[in-house]
Amino acid sequence: MLNEAIHIPSHDIDHADLPILHPDVMTAAKLLGIGDDPLEIGILNGLVPRTKVIPVVVGLKSEAEAFVERMKSRGHKGYFQTRQAMNLLLQFTGDIDPVKVTSTHFASVLHFPQLPPF
Repeated sequence: MLNEAIHIPSHDIDHADLPILHPDVMTAAKLLGIGDDPLEIGILNGLVPRTKVIPVVVGLKSEAEAFVERMKSRGHKGYFQTRQAMNLLLQFTGDIDPVKVTSTHFASVLHFPQLPPF
């Protein structure tokens, strides 16, 4: 049985037991001169973050949708009016960063001449 395991053709071997460099550290491995040493490859692969950061879409529309979905998931029944108010605000502001919403945006929605800044 051991003899059969030794003489497996190379196209049948999965090679999963061999350490392979992560694609994000290939350049660093070339610069450092890392070859086939499993310890060096393991250390270098350990420097790669496990998950890639997903870019967050920042916008008033995405924030409003997330807020309404949270309301719905908690069982609030007034989410439809909240969605209507958010859509009205979005008509006047557009899909901007929520930090950039000012009192003038609310004044344009409510047809007030000017609201004091908060």
